[in-house]
Amino acid sequence: MPSPNSIERIVNSYNSSKEYKINSVADPAGAYSRHWSRYYVAESFKWQNLSSNFRPLINFRQPQGLSAGLDDSSAKVSMELFAALEEFCGYDYIYMNLLATNPGNCPYLTKHRGRFLDANRLVHIAWLKIIDELVFRRDPWKNYGIPRVICEIGGGFGDFASLILGSTFAKLILIDMPEANVQSSYFLSQLFPEKRLYLYSDYLEDGKLVGQSILEENDILVLPPWVSFSADLKVGIFVNTRSMMELEDQQVAAYFELIHEHLAVDGYFLNVNRYQKVSRLSKYPYDSSWKVIYSQPSFTQPLIRFLLTKRVGSDVEANIHQHLEQIELFTKQNFNDQGMPVSMQ
Repeated sequence: MPSPNSIERIVNSYNSSKEYKINSVADPAGAYSRHWSRYYVAESFKWQNLSSNFRPLINFRQPQGLSAGLDDSSAKVSMELFAALEEFCGYDYIYMNLLATNPGNCPYLTKHRGRFLDANRLVHIAWLKIIDELVFRRDPWKNYGIPRVICEIGGGFGDFASLILGSTFAKLILIDMPEANVQSSYFLSQLFPEKRLYLYSDYLEDGKLVGQSILEENDILVLPPWVSFSADLKVGIFVNTRSMMELEDQQVAAYFELIHEHLAVDGYFLNVNRYQKVSRLSKYPYDSSWKVIYSQPSFTQPLIRFLLTKRVGSDVEANIHQHLEQIELFTKQNFNDQGMPVSMQ
């Protein structure tokens, strides 16, 4: 039997979820996004037989590897980017969040004092700094006593998830398509070998809804979007970064149903997406029970909004719909229908 976090077990789970996706009559949780269809599924996984050759997974961040189209692995770390981040959150904070290893064997990383500089991760460190200060280091989160549940939707190969997991006392749920899940499972297993992974193959074997009892026995759950969750599952913070913008409106709505149903009353939703791409940020179907905590253009990414909201029980506190109207006005004034700045027309 494969060990709990073995590559064989991770690949077997990928095969099970991929088989279900291919053979299902209805398309669960909607189709692949346009991004997946155009850049990723067609180019990478049609010809990869991971069951007989684990090397593509071990080297998933290599040029033209499995993460192509999912990862800015070839982006160079510029002095301007590093200086801007240092001003934003300080050198010590950056250094403590750099990786000492290179899961996926990306050849473009720069060594710095025994750690790796990754342009992709530097942006994620800026995001982490904000939710660190506004969520993780504040009451009641930091004094909750038991691990809060964090759920990231569409988190790619798991880099931002790894930062979150290293920063706060939490259980982690990742929801994504099989091709992303096989990479995030491997990536996180290499960084956190002591943590217990719960995969789609475990879900099939258990034959029960994902709920509190499963979270008590596991640390990281990596699952496709068509699994079912029990009513007792309550999440402390949902996260979506740069993936809802790739989805059609009905797919975004399906994920918002999940968020509205399973987010705790005092929970948060971190939404980092473009103002306009396939879907439009100002039209996301927030219900009325949200308070805006932080809303600014994303760090060094002017086409993207960093929007942190909190679930509230009082309409007096709620202000999300007014804020979305402001974002809509800003979008109309500054971007065309393709989401590009009007100054570039």
